[in-house]
Amino acid sequence: MVSVSSLAPVLFVLVFVAIVGLVIWLFVRSNRRDKTMRDETVGGDLAALAAERGWSYQPENVGYLDQFSGLPFGGARGHRALQLVSGTYRGREFSCLQYVTDTSSYTGDGGGYQRYYRVFTIGLPVPRPQLQVIAMQKAQAMRKFTTGDAEFDQVFTVASEDDRFTADVLTAPNRQWLLGDRRARELPFRFEGGHLLTWFEQKDRFDPVSVEPVLDYLCDLLDRVAPDALR
Repeated sequence: MVSVSSLAPVLFVLVFVAIVGLVIWLFVRSNRRDKTMRDETVGGDLAALAAERGWSYQPENVGYLDQFSGLPFGGARGHRALQLVSGTYRGREFSCLQYVTDTSSYTGDGGGYQRYYRVFTIGLPVPRPQLQVIAMQKAQAMRKFTTGDAEFDQVFTVASEDDRFTADVLTAPNRQWLLGDRRARELPFRFEGGHLLTWFEQKDRFDPVSVEPVLDYLCDLLDRVAPDALR
C-alpha cells in the first residue's frame, strides 16, 4: 500500500503546477482585457464621430475630472480623462470620456486591478445640490433619503444634500418614469455642481454608437425637471 507520506511530494508538485497555471491564466486574461478596454481604434472612431458632429476630441486630459467626486471616482485629484469627447447635444453642453481606476483603488493595498468606466456629463445652467440615484442592485452606499414612495424606494437608493431639490427632481411623475424606463436600472445619475452625470463599468470594447443614446437618457431626465429647479 502506498503511504500518504510518499504521495506528499507528488501532491505538492501538482498543487504548485496548478497555482502557477492559474497565475499565468489570470495574467493572460487581464492582459487581453486591458487591450480590449484600451483599444486605440475606439479613440479613432470617437475622433471621427466628433469631427462629423462638430464636437471636440482629446485623447487625454489631466485635470478635467478634478471637479467631480464620489462614484465612480476616488477622492484623489489628477485623474486622467481618456478619449474625452465634448460639445453640444440637444442644446446642452456635454462630455463623454473613459475613466480608469488605479490598481489600488479597490483594495487599498495595491493588490486590486484596474476598472474601466465610461462617464457622461451634461452641463446645467447653474450648480445644483448633489443628488444621486442608483438602482438598488448597483448601489454601493447606505440609503440617505427616502421619497415615501414604497415602490420607488424599494428599487432605487437615493443620496441627497437638499430635500427640496430632491423633491423637485423626484416628483411622482418622474418616479414613475424612472421605474418604467429600463435605462434607469442600468445607468445611475448624479447632480453634482454644474453637471448631471452618469456612468457604467465597461465590460467590453466601447462602441461609439452608444454615446448619443446615453446622452439622450440624461437629456430626457432633464426635460422632465421643472426649469425653475435647474436655475
